[in-house]
Amino acid sequence: MSFSSPAVDLLIENARRYRGAESASPEVLGRVRACHALLERIEPVQAGPDSIWSLRITTERGRLEDFGDYEDYREAGEVESREEFEELWRYEYPDEVQWWRLGIVRYEKRLFFRLGGKLEFDVDLESGKFSAIDVAQDDCRRLVLWLLDAIDGEVRCLLSDPQAYNRELERRLPLSRRFGRIRRRDLWEVSTQVDRLDEELGAEDLELLGRIVREMDDAAAVKEMTLASYLSVCAICYQANAYRHLEPGMTPREMYRAMADNRDAGLLEILPDDPAAFARWYRERHLGGHPWEICRGGNRTHISLHVTPRDVGWQLRLAGFSTSRAVETARMAIALSERAVPFVLEQRQEMLRMLTGEDFLGIVPADVPLGYNRGDFPEEDRIYSFVHLYMIEDACGSLPDSIVWYPLKKLRIRNEEERL
Repeated sequence: MSFSSPAVDLLIENARRYRGAESASPEVLGRVRACHALLERIEPVQAGPDSIWSLRITTERGRLEDFGDYEDYREAGEVESREEFEELWRYEYPDEVQWWRLGIVRYEKRLFFRLGGKLEFDVDLESGKFSAIDVAQDDCRRLVLWLLDAIDGEVRCLLSDPQAYNRELERRLPLSRRFGRIRRRDLWEVSTQVDRLDEELGAEDLELLGRIVREMDDAAAVKEMTLASYLSVCAICYQANAYRHLEPGMTPREMYRAMADNRDAGLLEILPDDPAAFARWYRERHLGGHPWEICRGGNRTHISLHVTPRDVGWQLRLAGFSTSRAVETARMAIALSERAVPFVLEQRQEMLRMLTGEDFLGIVPADVPLGYNRGDFPEEDRIYSFVHLYMIEDACGSLPDSIVWYPLKKLRIRNEEERL
């Protein structure tokens, strides 16, 4: 069974209507079990309680007619001419061959399928129940059978000649579907469209930050903590940056209200100058809120000033390790140091590498969302920032020679004894 890329996308779109379904099909279940038996002949990319296999399958763009009917698009107002219709087709499917990332996970007696972030379903190999897809529905059944055919073809090709299979995959897989890295400074040197974090912070402050990082005491703490003292430290951090939300004459409390997340778990309600009140609030109420998020943002794009108890008092921990907030956080660290406030800067070595451009950006395949990608890269490369290849192409106009591409993980035949 073979489908073009537009046909597969249409089948997936139709199948997504049945994501809440449970269904059964003896015919499809038999094919799934045969597919599973074939998969067990190759080594999973991860073994243990879960066995995980990762494959690459392809579809072709096909003909313009595979994309749809011109008259339907014109009547819907999406195009006005056949030229626009063809342009839309090539925009949606720029490559003649589309590569799909396919993950299959076996956990106990269930088999889970995930296709390119677009399709997910699972099968109970004992009961025969399919979840998140209705295999009794014709389009869903055709989609699953096509997927099983594709898996069967890839695995049999691998089994026939593993070396040739891996060699051909290495040759054919587009760079946009691979993992790589580029040093941030190398990107700065070939593009004027990338923010120069070193220039934004400035040479003098960068030198000061380097000294702070080298001399920082991880045991730094203050003897007492009150709401007023915490807000005064926040005010130092705010004043280190020219935030447009701040107005002349604002009190530290007003600054905090203007900049922080404000899910403070009752922090602002306690007596401002009473250390016992702060300690009691910390013991009883601080969990469940975001009192330390002094500059609001997303999961990875906010700045925090944590307070944690220590044997000798309380420790202030400044954290804001993201490309978009690193300069702000560095300015805060410098201001706190100049005011002799005891604190600890989290991930300070990595922040200094980022601001000097000595760190690496991890290049993530286009079909993998950006976010929590650190586990996809070698730990020794210390990669915390991630981009897609098109972002580098847009910034540079072409691909820099300094990109390093990681070798693909080779697929191997499983030792027969391991299967027993």
